[in-house]
Amino acid sequence: GLGDVYKRQAGDEFAVYSVRSGEVVVASSVGSLASVKVYTVGGVLMAEETCAEGTTMCRLAVKGNENYVVQVTNVYGKKADVKLHVK
Repeated sequence: GLGDVYKRQAGDEFAVYSVRSGEVVVASSVGSLASVKVYTVGGVLMAEETCAEGTTMCRLAVKGNENYVVQVTNVYGKKADVKLHVK
């Protein structure tokens, strides 16, 4: 197995999780991803990815063993903020 996987469903559209240390993974089941931003809980932007057309999965590198807020936006303009503990 993958060991301790922290996974949060944001509605049914997005899955945001951390499998490896210092990595955030975002997957979209409905529509392509437009952008992913990773903030500290204090609101500081730590990582940002603008996704190419047709992207349904995105990985971002951040400092491990921290709590973050991951802001996901898809091509339809749907946004979700997901709190995540990154290993």
